[in-house]
Amino acid sequence: MMPRLAAKALRFSSVLGVDHLKELQNLLFFSLSQHLVSKDIRTSIRLYGLPKIVRSHGSLRVSVGLFRDAQTLFALQDGALRHRVVGVVVSVRHPEDSLTIVQMAVADEYVMAHAREEVPLALQLFSEVLKAARQIKGITRVRVIYGKGKCREVRVSLDPAENLGDQMISRPPNPRDLPHANNTGILHFL
Repeated sequence: MMPRLAAKALRFSSVLGVDHLKELQNLLFFSLSQHLVSKDIRTSIRLYGLPKIVRSHGSLRVSVGLFRDAQTLFALQDGALRHRVVGVVVSVRHPEDSLTIVQMAVADEYVMAHAREEVPLALQLFSEVLKAARQIKGITRVRVIYGKGKCREVRVSLDPAENLGDQMISRPPNPRDLPHANNTGILHFL
């Protein structure tokens, strides 16, 4: 029997210093586990556009396609001298009553297959987006696109117990309904 590893101290923040640029680039664009979700990544890019790391006022964020107001949340592993970026989730407000997760990346040691006895980081990031959605007026659901172009939606409620069983599966939006539909460069990329 393998010894149980101590849980790693994680915290979530919407602010990330520019000194973490290389870490964020590696996590978002060069993850060794990316091949596991490559179809989902292509679907997200086709629907919402390419992710781009943006420097603004001494910090980093991720924009996606024409959604300049995309929200970025980082998972940070606290260390003795410095924290390390181990996860990122990017969401946009689309449609108007939803936060849609359009990009998510986690460090290889936090991928579900490796997480073992801890709550997988991807689920923790989703939970943090759900918490944030409860604070935004007019948001009634959080959506995420996954396998074979399906979309999972979770209704937002101030009482988390009400969210249980409220999941539904639907098709992702039609690309023509999105703001970048006339930007043929994005669609031809795929």
